[in-house]
Amino acid sequence: METPSSRTSVFDGAILFIWAYGLAAFAILMLIPAPYGKFHRTGFGTRIDGKTGWLVMESVAWIVFALCATTRSNPASQCLWLLWMTHYIHRSIVYTLAAPSMSPTTAVNVVAAIIFNTANAFVNAAAVTAIPSNSLETVRFWIGVAVFACGMGINVVSDRTLFSLRKGASTNDGRKRYSIPRGFLFEYVSAANYFGEIVEWIGWAIACNNIAGLSFALFTMANLVPRALSTHKWYRERFGNVYPSNRKAVIPFLL
Repeated sequence: METPSSRTSVFDGAILFIWAYGLAAFAILMLIPAPYGKFHRTGFGTRIDGKTGWLVMESVAWIVFALCATTRSNPASQCLWLLWMTHYIHRSIVYTLAAPSMSPTTAVNVVAAIIFNTANAFVNAAAVTAIPSNSLETVRFWIGVAVFACGMGINVVSDRTLFSLRKGASTNDGRKRYSIPRGFLFEYVSAANYFGEIVEWIGWAIACNNIAGLSFALFTMANLVPRALSTHKWYRERFGNVYPSNRKAVIPFLL
C-alpha cells in the first residue's frame, strides 16, 4: 500500500533525476549537437519517423499529468492544469499536424524523452495538486501566468515561421534547401522558438512557486540553450556574411 512517505520519496527521487538529467544534458549538448533535424546523423539507434516519435514522446507529458493531477475544487490548481494541458496537447497533436515535415528521430531520443516527460509530468502534477488555493489572490501567480502565455505565444509564432520555410525547402534532387528565418523575434535571435519556450516555463515556475516548477524551468534552459548555440553556429557557418551579424543565439541582445 502506498503511504504519504513513499509518495514523498518518489517525488524527491524524481526531482533529483530531473536535476541530474538536466546537468548531463547540458554537458553533453555543449559538446555534441542533439542528433535530430539539421544535426541528424547515424549511430544513435533505430530510426523512427519524426512525426510518430514526436507525437508519442510529447503525448506522455499530458497523459501522465492528467492521470496524476487532482485539482478538485482548487481554482489555482485548475488554472495551472489548463496551462499545462494546453501547452502539451498543442505541442503533441497540433504541432505534429501543422508541421509540413519532421526529420527522422531515433529510438534513443524517443525513449529518453518518454522517461523524462514521465518524471517531469509526475512531479509537476503533484506540485499543482498541492498548490495553495489562495495563490489566485497573489500578484506573483498572475505574473507567472502572463509570462507563460507570452512565452507560448512567442513559441507558437516562431514555430509557424519555421514551418513556412520548410514548405519550400526541398530541391529537385531531394535535398533540403535551408533559408534564413526572418521577422518577429528571429530578427534578434537565431532560435526564437527556444526563447519562447524558455520564457514559457519561467512563467510556469513563477506561477507555481515550488521546486517542481523551478526544476523544469532550469532543465528547459539547460536543454535548450546549448541547442540554440549549436543552431546559431550552424546558421553562421552555412550562410557566412549573409547571416545578420547582430543576431544573438537565444536571448535578445545578451546571448
